[in-house]
Amino acid sequence: MKKEWLIKTLALVIVVLFINTTTLSSSESINVPKKSTTTIDNSTKVLFKEEVCFGFCVCDPGGQIEPGPLWFDCDDPGNLTHISNDSHLINGGSRLEDGSWYACDSDGKIWIVDFDYMILIGGNDVVLNALAYDAIRGIMYGASDDELFEVNLDNGSLSLIGSFNIPGESMITGLASDFYSLYGIGLDSNCLYDINKETGKATLIGELGIDLTNQSDLEYDYDNDILYLSAFTTQGEFYSVDIFYDGFSLIFVGVFQGGAHITGLAIPFNLWPRHPSPPTIYGPSSGKVGTSYEYTFYSADPDSDEISYFIDWGDNYSEWTGYMSSGAKVNHTWSKKGTYLIMAKAKDDLGFESGWSELEVTIPRTRTSYCSLFLRFLEQFPNAFPILEYFVRWR
Repeated sequence: MKKEWLIKTLALVIVVLFINTTTLSSSESINVPKKSTTTIDNSTKVLFKEEVCFGFCVCDPGGQIEPGPLWFDCDDPGNLTHISNDSHLINGGSRLEDGSWYACDSDGKIWIVDFDYMILIGGNDVVLNALAYDAIRGIMYGASDDELFEVNLDNGSLSLIGSFNIPGESMITGLASDFYSLYGIGLDSNCLYDINKETGKATLIGELGIDLTNQSDLEYDYDNDILYLSAFTTQGEFYSVDIFYDGFSLIFVGVFQGGAHITGLAIPFNLWPRHPSPPTIYGPSSGKVGTSYEYTFYSADPDSDEISYFIDWGDNYSEWTGYMSSGAKVNHTWSKKGTYLIMAKAKDDLGFESGWSELEVTIPRTRTSYCSLFLRFLEQFPNAFPILEYFVRWR
C-alpha cells in the first residue's frame, strides 16, 4: 500500500513539472521580441554594384529625369536612377578609391557629393570644366578652358600646371586619367587629346567622329580598364573609348534615358585587388656555409601582370629580379654561420606592390668529423696503432 502511494505521488509530481515546463516554454516563445528588420539604403546597394557610373543630369529633353545626381549601369545608359534633386550645374566629376565622389560646378566650386547632399570643399576664381583622378599618383587634375591644374582635395585650391596650347580650341571639356595617361576632349574640334601631366601640353590623338554641341565628360573605369565618354550631340549619348598605340576607336554603348544631358561622371573602383599577392618562398630552411641554395619566389597577380621580386637575404644583401610572368628562381650563398630571415615582396609592372613574406634559414658552422680525421691518420701511419694500444693498456 505504501509502495503504491509513493508511485502515484511520484507520477503526479512528474505531470506537474511537465505542465509547468511546457507553459514556461510557450510563454517564452510568445514574449521573445521579433527580430528588427535592417533597412539597406539604396545608396549602399549601389556602391556594391559592378560597372556602375554616377553622374549629374543637366537637363532631360524627354522630361523623364529631373536635374541632379543619378547612377546607371555602364552597359545600360538607357536606364537612369535618380538619387536626389540638386540645382548645382555640375561640369565634371571623378571618384577616389575610398568612394568619395568629387565634382566641380560652373561657379568655380569643388564639392564632395553624397547621395542626399553636397559638401563644399572650396571655391576659386577659375571655373573648371572637368576633373580626373590619377589613382597611381594620388593626384586630382582639373581642366579650365585652356589650362591644367592640380586640385587640393582638402580645400579645393588650384595649382597651375600649364597651358593645353591648342590653337583654335576654346575649351577642354571632359578629363580622365588611366594608369599612364591623361585624356581630354576638345569641344570645338571634337577631338581626343593626350595631355602631359607635367606640363599640361595637349597632343592630338584623333577626331571623335561625332559633333559635340555641349559640355561632355570622360571617366576611366580602373577596375575594368575602360575609358568612357558622355557626349551631348543632339541628345545625350554614352560611348567607350578603346585607345591603342596609333589611335583609338569610339564604341557606341547607348542613348541616355530620355536623351538626358549627363556630366560629372564618376566610377567607383577598388585598386587593392590589383596588387599581387605576397610571394610564397620555396627552398631549404637550413644549410651550410659557402654552399649555394636555390629558392623559388611565386606571387599571383589578379591582372596577370608581369612581376618583379625584391629579396632581402638577411645578410646585408638584397636584390630585385627582372619582370617575369611566372615565379623567379634565385640562388644565394651565405658566407657566415647564423640564422637569416629572407624577406621578399612582389611588384607588378604597373608599380603595385604586395605585402612581405618571410622564411627563416639556419646556417650552422661546418663541423669537422674527428672520427674521419683519426681514421685517415691511421691509414697514413699504420705503425702508430701499436703505440696507441700500448698507452691505452698502460693507463
